[in-house]
Amino acid sequence: MKANPFETFAAEFEIRPFNQDFKTTITDFFNAVVKSILSYQPEFVGHLKGFCKGQGSDYFQISFVSIQTGVQVNGHWNHNPDSARLTLNLIVLGIEQSRIQEILNEIVLRDNFKRTFSYSKLVML
Repeated sequence: MKANPFETFAAEFEIRPFNQDFKTTITDFFNAVVKSILSYQPEFVGHLKGFCKGQGSDYFQISFVSIQTGVQVNGHWNHNPDSARLTLNLIVLGIEQSRIQEILNEIVLRDNFKRTFSYSKLVML
């Protein structure tokens, strides 16, 4: 089965950091997503982006658009809530949605993430 021109995928996670701050937790998880997706040698990465909203004005934006720029993290986090939501949006050419979902499932189940991340919503666009 051939992949559609661009596969789009969105997922929402609940994050409960375990012995790390939110920025480190989100960055480690996002780096694992990027590494796993790139290991499948997609024809083109439109973008891999994430947004995490915290208390008040706390937020992190995280993105990857090319190997040259790498993963970029912007935002600020001043509070320490018990949990927060991370929304990922992935646009990739050459990897089917079902495989992207498997990749995310595999990452969430890794020892270093399974106590921290849980799906709250998956959306295949």
